[in-house]
Amino acid sequence: MRKYCEYLSVVVYFRDDAHMKIFIVPSWYPSNLNPPSGAFFATWAKMLAGNGHEVTVVANILHSLRKLGSYSYRMLRRQGPFDDQGLTVFRRERINLWPKLPERSFRSYQMNLITLFHQAIEKVGRPDIVLAQSSLWAGAALARELTQLHIPMLVAGHHKEFLMPDSFTPFQKGVIEQTYVRSAKIICNSSAVERAILFAFPAANRNTTTIHNPVPIPTMLPGASPASGETFRFIAVAVYRPEKRLDLLLDAFGALTRQHDNIRLTLVGDGVQRGALKKQIGRLGLGDLVDMTGFLAADGVMEQLALGHCLVMPSDVETFGLALVEAMSMGLPVIATKCGGPEDIVRPTVGALIPVNDREALTEAMRSMMAGYARYDREAIRAYAVDHFGPQRYVAAYGSLFQELASSP
Repeated sequence: MRKYCEYLSVVVYFRDDAHMKIFIVPSWYPSNLNPPSGAFFATWAKMLAGNGHEVTVVANILHSLRKLGSYSYRMLRRQGPFDDQGLTVFRRERINLWPKLPERSFRSYQMNLITLFHQAIEKVGRPDIVLAQSSLWAGAALARELTQLHIPMLVAGHHKEFLMPDSFTPFQKGVIEQTYVRSAKIICNSSAVERAILFAFPAANRNTTTIHNPVPIPTMLPGASPASGETFRFIAVAVYRPEKRLDLLLDAFGALTRQHDNIRLTLVGDGVQRGALKKQIGRLGLGDLVDMTGFLAADGVMEQLALGHCLVMPSDVETFGLALVEAMSMGLPVIATKCGGPEDIVRPTVGALIPVNDREALTEAMRSMMAGYARYDREAIRAYAVDHFGPQRYVAAYGSLFQELASSP
């Protein structure tokens, strides 16, 4: 049995000679009211900070009105700066008091973010570059201000709505377009997102590039192969939302259990569909064969992956598919749908791609995975993940962009 050893959140792989002062402005970020939110943004920022750049995070967090009962005005005092494992962080938390008035909500968010941004400048100095993690809402809120300050902005695109026609409101489309007009470069996390942005937003005007989301690389103890005859464990890591299609996975797994013994399924995550999924598990008679772990932090996810044989991602839409890369970094082969991001990730040597919303294809892919599992070289899968999606590739790609902007007139 594979043993989980350590999950490295930050690893220094190389140092860029061009030291840059970078402000990272995420649209969501770990906070008092929602500690897991945007944890990957913090991890990616630490990758850049660990490779020779001075990184400051400026995070204006706007919480749902449902959080009002948990909110305390004492949270306003923690604006920063405070240190988070090498990052200088300025953070402000507010409740969205106008959820049905999106324009008013945005203006309030924008005002608070600009105020926090200038407080950060007063404390740590003017940045060379701002990286806005998503146009909605961080990039949109700062675009005009940064243009007036002559500070170049990179804006990253992460929203699944880019891959879902007519998912943005006219107001959202308008502010995205204005953000792109003022952006030095638009960064997409998959080629599918890049194509969608270029098609839907004329202001992008070929000013795009794709930089895949990185995964911190875990270290494993020797002896990664499961024991012969061991229960075959499929695993899914996802927020329990409709587009993740965990209902489809349960149907496919149920069909598989009627033909095979000694198999299990683990669902890692939580979300609005938890109750519906539990009812489906009961209805299909899978209560003894399916485990639901609830939300797990990064270390807990990797520990679950270390117990699995194959990760399954049956989504209707994914802008990237970070769970696929996390699984491959542990040596697991994967099954994913052709839903956007996974098409940049999955090759025949690491797993299988299947059509979206096709239960029979999913069942057959899982059956084939069990029958042909020995053909997958887990060390080769891990090496592929490290080479294509590890911190070194991510930091190098951003380092090239930073130097390009620094040398621009």
